[in-house]
Amino acid sequence: MVHRTPGQKIPIDIQAALASLEKLEQKDKEELSLPESVYFLQNQLPSALKKGYNYQDLSEILKTQEMKVSAATFKQYLTEIEEEKRSRKREVKPNFRDSSSAKIKG
Repeated sequence: MVHRTPGQKIPIDIQAALASLEKLEQKDKEELSLPESVYFLQNQLPSALKKGYNYQDLSEILKTQEMKVSAATFKQYLTEIEEEKRSRKREVKPNFRDSSSAKIKG
């Protein structure tokens, strides 16, 4: 066990610490949160809904894969994902003005 005194300064080579952190590889997640899981399934879920399945059906199917989510929560997560996509599209669109209306003084 290392004993430290209050206010003790520990010498550290910041550049070496930064270099070590930059060399780190991506660490795979062993588990996903429920919202993350729904996010990764987002592209397949609308097609299942178009095939006639409802949120309750999808909730039951996912329970067999140990994803326990109510139909209401499931729908809420998908709605939030869609809203986020729409807001990102609005942010990305450039707001160009008609160049003919700009007057250049010279």
